[in-house]
Amino acid sequence: MAFTCCRRLWYFQDCKSNKSGGRGMKNQVPLALLFTLGGIFAAMGALLLYVALLKPMLLTWKSSSWIETPATVTECWLENRSRGAMTIVINYHYYYDKIKYCGKRYDFFRSNGNATSWRIDNMREIVRSLPPGARTTCLVDPQKPSEAVISRKISLSPLSLLLPVLFLSIGVGMLLAAIKRLLKKPTRKIIKKLLRKNRPREQKIHLPDHAYSPDLSKYRLKRNEQLTVLLVLFWAVGAFIYNYWQINFDIIFLIFSCVSVGLSVLWQMYFQHCPRCGKKLQCLKIEEDASHGFCIFHCPECKIKSQKEHYSDGNFS
Repeated sequence: MAFTCCRRLWYFQDCKSNKSGGRGMKNQVPLALLFTLGGIFAAMGALLLYVALLKPMLLTWKSSSWIETPATVTECWLENRSRGAMTIVINYHYYYDKIKYCGKRYDFFRSNGNATSWRIDNMREIVRSLPPGARTTCLVDPQKPSEAVISRKISLSPLSLLLPVLFLSIGVGMLLAAIKRLLKKPTRKIIKKLLRKNRPREQKIHLPDHAYSPDLSKYRLKRNEQLTVLLVLFWAVGAFIYNYWQINFDIIFLIFSCVSVGLSVLWQMYFQHCPRCGKKLQCLKIEEDASHGFCIFHCPECKIKSQKEHYSDGNFS
């Protein structure tokens, strides 16, 4: 369903740009691509913000009603995860309702798999204060006694919020820009057309006999495609920086997200398909004279003109 909506948005944006002489698609990022990248950036920013901030804060607030219980530390040390990021590894046992439990969480930000490079000296002091056999108190969840925590202090790294907030801001900004373009007075009819079952009738063209497919190696990145490549590079570099300093989830997740975004963008840029039948479009060059002409992305099944690009001296602009 989402894929169909994106195809329809792209199709109507193409129709609009063709009516205006092709200036819209040449100078602006396609509306469907803007919605797609904006949604991906906003979703990833929201997910990272939830993992880095909202989830630990919610657990900290929830633990305010937990019950204090004496505990004995079995072992405690600092574990180096990757590139200076460390986590507090601790094991302690406690009794609740005469049943022995084992806890592995010091707080909700720096232990139990959460690693950080923020305030390492303070983490070393915590480990020195909890040698094996040390007596301390922990907070136990009365609804689930196997869940316990020693400290409710908030220890938040500013770097862990930088990239989530940046990704979320970029995604929301792209979505707002796309909605603003969609709700402009000349494009209000697009919303009504999206709700219809049948698409408007497309303009058919008749190609001359001397039309042929040009060499794809002559293609150059246009302004909107250059912006797309920059966004993908920013995504990959941002994911690498986040993984370098803050290890909160598997790196495979980051690699998968970067590769999926890159492949989707390449598909949008170089493998355009007909919005009606789904067939791959063919780029046909039609010569008007010796030095000027235009390129039409044409569907061989539907005979529909999908996109118009002017060129000069054999080089596409």
